[in-house]
Amino acid sequence: MKLFDKIKESIRKKSEEEEQINQMIENSQLFNLDKDLVINEDAHEGAIGEYKSLCAYLNNDKAKKIASIITTGEEVLCIVDAVQRKNNEEIFIIYSSKRVLLINNRTNKYLESDAGLITKIEVIKSSLMTQLVNMNDVILDINLSKNDFNLFYNIIKDPNARNQLYAERVKYLCGITPVFQTFNALNTGISIDANNMVVFHDRKINNYPCKYEDLKEYEIVEDNVVMMSRRTLEHKTTIGSSKSECIGMNFRVTLKDGTVYEIPIIFPNAFKTPYNHYDSKYVKCFDFAKSLIDKLDSLNKDLP
Repeated sequence: MKLFDKIKESIRKKSEEEEQINQMIENSQLFNLDKDLVINEDAHEGAIGEYKSLCAYLNNDKAKKIASIITTGEEVLCIVDAVQRKNNEEIFIIYSSKRVLLINNRTNKYLESDAGLITKIEVIKSSLMTQLVNMNDVILDINLSKNDFNLFYNIIKDPNARNQLYAERVKYLCGITPVFQTFNALNTGISIDANNMVVFHDRKINNYPCKYEDLKEYEIVEDNVVMMSRRTLEHKTTIGSSKSECIGMNFRVTLKDGTVYEIPIIFPNAFKTPYNHYDSKYVKCFDFAKSLIDKLDSLNKDLP
């Protein structure tokens, strides 16, 4: 076959393929997203940052929508960005430890179901960073590479893959089932279970579990100077230095056995430029640290 004929044949096959795909899209379904998502404007920054790390197509606003619907103790396993080809609407597919969620980015409508929601998933056409997929007779462009799509496919089809991923995701909890969690933008924060077991999180990298009754003192520390301190045995809060600026801020916890944990609230910047106490970032971080003291205080039934 001559070169011209080969090119002509290639164009013909491509045209036929596109026609078949267009016919499939025309005959395809749409997901029935029938619930209204209420966006939580106070969704914690740690979750927003974490979800953006799981899906490169998320910005802050998109990640906030997901953070608004994820509950305490629910761990997100994967987030996939996709487009329903029939109406070109962007949706997010989220597998969590408790359910499957589909969220329409434009309408803020969503669907929730158990892990068995997706019964059919077939690749129609594969390219480097996008996979054209038939999912439950809905035709989607899924924004994943081939390797990442294979991982997503395993999460859908294989309960063992989901369980292994879940086990990795919850290591930071040190075995507790939280009923309360709060994190800042650094993923510093605390998790508390129904028995007042507390885990202090340093960016979810270092995690320190202890019983509330083993706490002796918790403090807000700026540049090694104590700004606020609560001694659990004395039921007394002490206000420390009247500094007007700081380079870094930590939340320090001392146990009755002398063990000390520190988790970062403000990291020093590259130039170690101080934050003025009227700076909005400082105020937000100090308020977060103060909220940790208030939450821990609420666990002490003997406080006046």
